[in-house]
Amino acid sequence: QRVKDRTEALSKANEALEEENLQRIAAEEKLKASLEEKTMLLKEIHHRVKNNLQIIVSLLNLQSRQVKDESVLGTIRESQNRVKAMALVHEKLYRAEDISHIDLNDYVKFLGTGLLHFYDAKSRGIRFTLDAPDVRVDINTAIPLGLILNELISNALKYAFPKGRGGEISVNIKREEKTLTIIFLDDGIGIPPDFDWQNAPSLGLRLVNSLVDQLNGTIELDRSSGTRFTMVLHEKA
Repeated sequence: QRVKDRTEALSKANEALEEENLQRIAAEEKLKASLEEKTMLLKEIHHRVKNNLQIIVSLLNLQSRQVKDESVLGTIRESQNRVKAMALVHEKLYRAEDISHIDLNDYVKFLGTGLLHFYDAKSRGIRFTLDAPDVRVDINTAIPLGLILNELISNALKYAFPKGRGGEISVNIKREEKTLTIIFLDDGIGIPPDFDWQNAPSLGLRLVNSLVDQLNGTIELDRSSGTRFTMVLHEKA
C-alpha cells in the first residue's frame, strides 16, 4: 500500500512539474514574441529617422543649387555631411542584429570612406586607415563621436594636404570599460602654432570641443609632426 501511495504521489508530482514546465515554455515564447516585436518597432523607428535625415540632406542639396557664393555653398555641404554622419548611425542600427550597440570599426570606416570620396582624396593621394577592433557603443555615444570624427577628417582633407600633397589620415580607437581613447592623426602640414584651436572662429573645431565636453572627455593636440588629437571620452549612460 505504501508503494502504491508513493507511486501515485510521484505520478501527481510529475504531472504538476510537466504542467509547470508547459506554462514556463508558454511564458518564454510570449516574452520572446514581445521582444521580437519591440525590436522590429525600434528598427522601424531608426529606419524612419534615417529617412527623415536623408530628406534634410536632399533639401539642402536642392537649396545649394540656388547658391552661387562658394563660401555659403561650402557651409551647406558641410552641414550635409554632418547630417549624413547622424543618419549613418540610424542606418547601422536598423541593419544590425544588436540594435543597442554600433560596431565602431564598421561605422567609422564607412564614414571615412564617404568623406574621402566627397573630397576626391584618392586622386589627391590621400589614404585613410582605421584601427578599432571590436569596439561597440550605443547610439548616445556613437552620434557625438561620429560628428567629432566627421569634423576632424573633413578639416584634414580640406586644409592638411594643399597643392597636391598626399598623405595619410588615421584613426585609432581603444576601449577600456566605459572609457574610449581615440587618436586622430594626419601627416599633413599641421595646424599653425599661433592658431588657437580651442577658441577657433570656425564651427568645426568649436563643435569638436563642445562634443568632447558632452562626452565628459578631454582632448589634447600635438603639433610636433602633422596633427595629432588624443581624446579620452566616457560613454554616456
